[in-house]
Amino acid sequence: MRAWRVHEYGRATSVMRLEEIDEPVPGLGEIRVRTTAVTLNFNDGDGIEGRYRTVAPTLPFTPGMEVVGVVDATGPGAERWAGRRVAAIPSMAYGGYAEAVLCSSKSAF
Repeated sequence: MRAWRVHEYGRATSVMRLEEIDEPVPGLGEIRVRTTAVTLNFNDGDGIEGRYRTVAPTLPFTPGMEVVGVVDATGPGAERWAGRRVAAIPSMAYGGYAEAVLCSSKSAF
């Protein structure tokens, strides 16, 4: 699957690259959301540029703190979410700029 990845801090148009990465597999209580929309907020912009970071993943990382999409896979305990359209926060509050992302079922609505 494809995801926008940041390997160094800087201007998004200069440092983000569209790359192939492994598709994530949901674990206990997790859902995998096939993204149809993502946000671009100040926290994402700051993280990409390496400024004040509310969430501070190590490089390289996939930004994206909120997603909308359809649940296409579930881990144990999250089966009731299968097939639902959701808005959710990705696990660890980053990773949303990808074709699919893991989210805790507790952060989905």
